[in-house]
Amino acid sequence: MLMLLLLVGLISGLSYLVWGSAWVRQLVDPVQVLTQSRAPGGGQLSAFEEMMVRRPKSTLSNPNIVELSKAGVRSEVIIRLIRASNADYDLRANAIIELKRAGVDESVILTMIDQSYGTNR
Repeated sequence: MLMLLLLVGLISGLSYLVWGSAWVRQLVDPVQVLTQSRAPGGGQLSAFEEMMVRRPKSTLSNPNIVELSKAGVRSEVIIRLIRASNADYDLRANAIIELKRAGVDESVILTMIDQSYGTNR
Protein backbone atom coordinates (compact mmCIF):
# COMPACT_ATOMS: atom_id res chain seq x y z
CA MET A 1 0.00 0.00 0.00
CA LEU A 2 2.81 2.38 0.89
CA MET A 3 4.58 1.59 -2.37
CA LEU A 4 1.39 2.39 -4.28
CA LEU A 5 1.07 5.73 -2.48
CA LEU A 6 4.71 6.52 -3.19
CA LEU A 7 4.28 5.63 -6.87
CA VAL A 8 1.15 7.79 -7.16
CA GLY A 9 2.96 10.62 -5.41
CA LEU A 10 5.98 10.33 -7.65
CA ILE A 11 3.93 10.25 -10.85
CA SER A 12 1.70 13.10 -9.71
CA GLY A 13 4.63 15.17 -8.53
CA LEU A 14 6.53 14.69 -11.74
CA SER A 15 3.49 15.43 -13.87
CA TYR A 16 2.89 18.62 -11.90
CA LEU A 17 6.49 19.70 -12.30
CA VAL A 18 6.35 19.13 -16.05
CA TRP A 19 2.78 20.22 -16.81
CA GLY A 20 1.71 22.00 -13.62
CA SER A 21 1.23 25.51 -14.87
CA ALA A 22 -1.68 26.25 -17.19
CA TRP A 23 0.29 28.48 -19.55
CA VAL A 24 2.76 25.67 -20.27
CA ARG A 25 -0.06 23.25 -21.11
CA GLN A 26 -1.53 25.78 -23.54
CA LEU A 27 1.78 26.35 -25.34
CA VAL A 28 2.99 22.81 -25.91
CA ASP A 29 1.59 19.45 -26.87
CA PRO A 30 2.97 16.91 -24.37
CA VAL A 31 2.99 14.11 -26.94
CA GLN A 32 5.05 16.21 -29.33
CA VAL A 33 7.53 17.22 -26.62
CA LEU A 34 8.02 13.63 -25.44
CA THR A 35 8.33 12.31 -28.97
CA GLN A 36 10.99 14.88 -29.82
CA SER A 37 12.91 14.22 -26.62
CA ARG A 38 13.09 10.44 -27.17
CA ALA A 39 15.58 10.66 -30.00
CA PRO A 40 17.36 13.38 -31.97
CA GLY A 41 15.24 12.57 -35.02
CA GLY A 42 12.05 12.07 -32.99
CA GLY A 43 10.60 8.77 -31.88
CA GLN A 44 7.34 7.03 -31.16
CA LEU A 45 5.81 6.92 -27.72
CA SER A 46 4.92 3.58 -26.21
CA ALA A 47 1.26 2.85 -25.50
CA PHE A 48 1.91 3.43 -21.78
CA GLU A 49 3.52 6.81 -22.43
CA GLU A 50 0.60 7.85 -24.62
CA MET A 51 -1.85 6.83 -21.89
CA MET A 52 0.06 8.70 -19.17
CA VAL A 53 0.31 11.88 -21.22
CA ARG A 54 -3.37 11.91 -22.15
CA ARG A 55 -4.85 10.68 -18.88
CA PRO A 56 -7.27 13.00 -17.09
CA LYS A 57 -6.40 14.54 -13.74
CA SER A 58 -7.32 12.45 -10.74
CA THR A 59 -9.76 13.73 -8.13
CA LEU A 60 -8.91 13.90 -4.44
CA SER A 61 -11.44 14.22 -1.63
CA ASN A 62 -11.27 14.82 2.12
CA PRO A 63 -10.96 11.09 2.97
CA ASN A 64 -8.01 10.81 0.55
CA ILE A 65 -6.27 13.74 2.23
CA VAL A 66 -6.85 12.28 5.70
CA GLU A 67 -5.55 8.88 4.57
CA LEU A 68 -2.39 10.41 3.09
CA SER A 69 -1.81 12.47 6.23
CA LYS A 70 -2.30 9.51 8.58
CA ALA A 71 0.09 7.45 6.43
CA GLY A 72 2.80 9.98 7.24
CA VAL A 73 3.04 11.53 3.78
CA ARG A 74 4.73 14.94 4.10
CA SER A 75 2.60 18.05 3.68
CA GLU A 76 4.65 19.16 0.67
CA VAL A 77 3.82 15.92 -1.16
CA ILE A 78 0.12 16.18 -0.33
CA ILE A 79 0.08 19.79 -1.54
CA ARG A 80 1.63 18.79 -4.86
CA LEU A 81 -0.96 16.03 -5.24
CA ILE A 82 -3.73 18.54 -4.52
CA ARG A 83 -2.37 20.96 -7.13
CA ALA A 84 -2.06 18.16 -9.69
CA SER A 85 -5.62 16.91 -9.22
CA ASN A 86 -9.19 18.10 -9.54
CA ALA A 87 -10.70 19.67 -6.43
CA ASP A 88 -13.66 17.90 -4.82
CA TYR A 89 -13.35 18.87 -1.18
CA ASP A 90 -15.91 19.39 1.53
CA LEU A 91 -14.85 22.74 2.98
CA ARG A 92 -17.71 23.39 5.36
CA ALA A 93 -16.70 24.32 8.91
CA ASN A 94 -17.38 20.84 10.31
CA ALA A 95 -15.31 19.21 7.57
CA ILE A 96 -12.35 21.51 8.23
CA ILE A 97 -12.60 20.76 11.96
CA GLU A 98 -12.53 17.02 11.15
CA LEU A 99 -9.49 17.48 8.89
CA LYS A 100 -7.68 19.32 11.69
CA ARG A 101 -8.64 16.67 14.28
CA ALA A 102 -7.34 13.99 11.90
CA GLY A 103 -3.96 15.70 11.96
CA VAL A 104 -4.02 17.31 8.51
CA ASP A 105 -1.58 20.22 8.40
CA GLU A 106 -3.08 23.71 7.98
CA SER A 107 -0.95 24.37 4.89
CA VAL A 108 -2.66 21.38 3.27
CA ILE A 109 -6.11 22.67 4.24
CA LEU A 110 -5.26 26.12 2.85
CA THR A 111 -4.13 24.55 -0.42
CA MET A 112 -7.41 22.61 -0.60
CA ILE A 113 -9.29 25.91 -0.19
CA ASP A 114 -7.13 27.66 -2.81
CA GLN A 115 -7.62 24.86 -5.35
CA SER A 116 -11.37 24.71 -4.74
CA TYR A 117 -11.95 28.42 -5.15
CA GLY A 118 -9.25 29.19 -7.72
CA THR A 119 -7.24 31.39 -5.39
CA ASN A 120 -3.90 29.68 -6.00
CA ARG A 121 -1.07 31.39 -4.19
